[in-house]
Amino acid sequence: MLYVKQIETTILNVFEAVGTSISKDSLTVDDLGIPHEPKNLPKNKMAVYMYIYGDCFIKIGQAYKNSNARFQYQHYNGHAGSGSLCYDIINDPGMKKYGLNMENVSEWMKANLRRIDILIDAELGKLALNLVEACMHYIYNPKYEGKRTR
Repeated sequence: MLYVKQIETTILNVFEAVGTSISKDSLTVDDLGIPHEPKNLPKNKMAVYMYIYGDCFIKIGQAYKNSNARFQYQHYNGHAGSGSLCYDIINDPGMKKYGLNMENVSEWMKANLRRIDILIDAELGKLALNLVEACMHYIYNPKYEGKRTR
């Protein structure tokens, strides 16, 4: 629950800092826990989703209002190719010890990763979604997102 309050407070403060307000009613931070089961992207919502392994954020991405496939199952599909989280995990030398492959990575992810979803009203627009994702990237510096800077 620590992450939920921290993320919510950060988002509200960032919107205030840029001269815009966001209602707490248009924002939901949902910690799916460990294990987790991915959910549908709710109607009229967009999302930033985050995966955590241990205490390391490994992936932060976004799904716009009509991107349920990306939100719910693309990152769990071993056949989705580069750009999906399962691809990054399978190809990470540090993860080889778990014997992960395209057939078993999805279940391993659900059993071992924490997932946090930030749901935002779609009417706030893509710019708001980009702002939230950028803030989360800056704060949590996910392992599988480009060059790690910290």
